Amino acid sequence: MNQGENLVQALASQYMVDFFIDRPFERLLPRCWQEFFSSLGNESIIEFCDPSRTPSHLNQPQPLGLLALRVLASSLSTARVHVGRPEDLLSLFEINEKSDELMPDFSLSLSIELKRKIKAKKLHEIERILEVIRCARLKSQFENVVDIGAGVGHLTRAISMSLPVRVHSIEGNEKLVSAARKLDSKFSSLLVSDESTWIKPERKAEYVSLNAETKIPGEDAGVCLVGVHACGDLSSTIIRMFTKHPQITCLILFGCCYHKLNAGADKLYQQKWGKCAETMDCNIETLGYPLSNGLTSSFTYAARELACYAREQYMASEDFDIRQQIFRALLEWIVVRSTIDQLNGPVRHLPFHGVSASANLEFGSYIHEMLKPYPELLEPVKNTLSSMDLDIDDFVKRSTSSFLSILALRIMIAPLIESCIVDDRVQYIRDAGHSAISFPLFNSVVSPRNICIAAFKKL
Repeated sequence: MNQGENLVQALASQYMVDFFIDRPFERLLPRCWQEFFSSLGNESIIEFCDPSRTPSHLNQPQPLGLLALRVLASSLSTARVHVGRPEDLLSLFEINEKSDELMPDFSLSLSIELKRKIKAKKLHEIERILEVIRCARLKSQFENVVDIGAGVGHLTRAISMSLPVRVHSIEGNEKLVSAARKLDSKFSSLLVSDESTWIKPERKAEYVSLNAETKIPGEDAGVCLVGVHACGDLSSTIIRMFTKHPQITCLILFGCCYHKLNAGADKLYQQKWGKCAETMDCNIETLGYPLSNGLTSSFTYAARELACYAREQYMASEDFDIRQQIFRALLEWIVVRSTIDQLNGPVRHLPFHGVSASANLEFGSYIHEMLKPYPELLEPVKNTLSSMDLDIDDFVKRSTSSFLSILALRIMIAPLIESCIVDDRVQYIRDAGHSAISFPLFNSVVSPRNICIAAFKKL
């Protein structure tokens, strides 16, 4: 691993909550980088979140190493600009002829009736996924679409009403399946004049796995397997199902919650993340990352969590809420110092009660609110804070530039980490002898996990 890779791994694995404990600004960044970032205003530092932008108001040239890191983050990341028109999918899928089946615009994919009472984010996703499936049918032979992790069924309902395919959903949460069936009945009475002309999606309450007990519906006539923001290892399971079952000829997949890969077992301090059974099969037989044999190293829990960041939403927001993040990191530092001295061992990364650190909120009040679930910590923390003799406002002001610099660098490389995870999945599919591509389908400001993996069995 070279120096650049070491820095990327170190930045990606650095929890911002540990900023004052680990001192990453001084420990990770070369002195010339420290001097450069210290010369910038906060707005200029924020611009470094996006490596494709040219930062403004620079007081001195960027260090060559920083320039190289920005080029690396930009060139090796999957493009973030989403597909503009349905017809653009044809070239992505290597389909040479134009098709009248595709809509001229994504917004025309659904009827007005179907758009009612669907949130804007979900509507944006459904309109685009519908056109991907239309396009996939030009390349692959399937008469069935199976949506795994279908929730309340908005997507499957739209597919069944818009495309000439049989639609099936598999969802582990029985309450969501019940809600989906109720919505099916409601929509059938509202939208279909002759109910017999609409074949409702077949819905099954089940957690998927690779064992023989999981049967894929519609295997007799070819299947397109769909997973939209399949959480953690569920994405890996869906990919393995695609490679295992010959009747599954097409895969359309969007991942999310990369930190939960491998059951999130490598998370520091709080070793297990909770309620996994609500979103995935916790008894998965094999690890979810890495999948392919091409990776010689893998990312830490913190790095995979970073891959879930929404850079465009950070850039679009009016502020980074830096004061709150600095307050939280300062509290972590004080808790660690307090517990080592007074409670016979450090306490790390506790799930504190969320409090908004507004400009007029005193740190003492912030501590009281945050520590309500842990009253035994309040007195030791107050004692330690008193012994530190900090001017909190001055401390926050002096820390903002260095804190923001590390945060901006981490956000800058976040898409690179996600791209590596996606590329690993694509390579695994290709190694199995199938074709696979990845491309940005959604507007990342609307739906940050916007990268679609589309895979096809060779006919």
